[in-house]
Amino acid sequence: ACAAWRPEPPALGEARVSVLDVGQGLAAVVQTRSHVLVYDSGPVFRSGTDTGQLVVEPFLRSRGLRRIDVLVASHDDDDHVGGAASLVKLTEVDRLVASGSSLDPLGAVEPCRAGRDWTWDGVRFEWLHPVDPLLKRDNDRSCVLAVRAGGRGVLFAGDAERLAEIEMLERGRIEATDVVVVPHHGSRTSSSEAFVAVLEPRWAV
Repeated sequence: ACAAWRPEPPALGEARVSVLDVGQGLAAVVQTRSHVLVYDSGPVFRSGTDTGQLVVEPFLRSRGLRRIDVLVASHDDDDHVGGAASLVKLTEVDRLVASGSSLDPLGAVEPCRAGRDWTWDGVRFEWLHPVDPLLKRDNDRSCVLAVRAGGRGVLFAGDAERLAEIEMLERGRIEATDVVVVPHHGSRTSSSEAFVAVLEPRWAV
C-alpha cells in the first residue's frame, strides 16, 4: 500500500513549490490543484544522461504527475535546460516557454515577457522579466517568475544578474516576497543590496 501512496494535490488557492537537488543547476516544480509548471530542468552530463530523466521526471511520477502544463527554460545555459528534451520525451508537455532558443528543437516556444500573467486554481503567476529589447547577456535575459498564493510569494530569478535586477527595480516590478530562489546560484554578480532590500525574503533557496 505504501508504494501506491500519492500526496493529495494542493487545495484551491494553494501552491506546492519544490526546488529539486540537481547539483550545479536549477530545477523546480510548482503544483496547483490541477496544474504543473516546471521551472528549468537542470544540467546534462557528459555521460549523455541528464537531470530531466534522473531527477525531475521521477519526482513528478512519484507524485502521480504525468503532465506538465508549462515547461520553462529561464535562459539557454546547459545547467538550466539540460533535462528539457528528456522531459518532453517522458511526459506530456503542453506549453514551452523560454527567453532564448534552447527549446526551439522541441516544438513551438512562447517567449516569457514582463507583464504577462495568468491564474491557475486561485494561484497567480506573473513574468517580471525580461522586456524588449532584451539585455545583451544571456543571464540577464532570464525569465523571472513571481508566484503568489494565499498572501505568500515565491520568486524564481534564473541567472539574472545586476543589470537585470536594476531594470526590474527601475520598472517597479519587484516587491517583498516570502521565498526567493537565489539568482545565479548565489553568485557575487547577482543579489545586489538594492534588490535584496526590496525583496525582503524570509527564506532564500
